[in-house]
Amino acid sequence: MPPSSMYTEVLNNENLAELKLAFDMACNELRIGTSAEDIQLREQLARLMLELVQKGERDPIMIRIHTVHQMRRNR
Repeated sequence: MPPSSMYTEVLNNENLAELKLAFDMACNELRIGTSAEDIQLREQLARLMLELVQKGERDPIMIRIHTVHQMRRNR
């Protein structure tokens, strides 16, 4: 099963929109931009968020809080 379909089976459109908003807010909070230099950081953030979704977390606020904390700890 392709990775993208794995998440769409678990998340509906509303969940995906909320996760996108959480991602954008986390990028803003971490000052991660859209430049080529920030691509790796954006990918790392997305992977961390999706790992939490795989573990069953659905609250976008908690996903943002946990991933921002982890990204700051890893810098």
